[in-house]
Amino acid sequence: MSIHDQAPIVKLEKKVAKKFSEALVSEMRGLTQSQLEDEVFRLSKNVEEVVKAKEDDEKLKQLQSEINEARGVYDDAKRGLNLKIKFLLALYLDKYGTDLK
Repeated sequence: MSIHDQAPIVKLEKKVAKKFSEALVSEMRGLTQSQLEDEVFRLSKNVEEVVKAKEDDEKLKQLQSEINEARGVYDDAKRGLNLKIKFLLALYLDKYGTDLK
């Protein structure tokens, strides 16, 4: 493996050490091929469980709905204003044959 092939693993190792610990990095580096495969499978299952829990979280769904509702007014206003600007720029171009300066 060349040094260029190792660069991404070094960056990942630093991220894992920073987020978790150097001890975890050392533990992971010591895993056998079979253990690595098992751990990837186990963690992948954990990710699926977290995603499912997030999807099933009624409080989170309610909060997301409230956020979408609250920002809808602003999003609608922004879309309306941008539509007006777009029309005015097209009108300007049509009337005066040039873009607004």
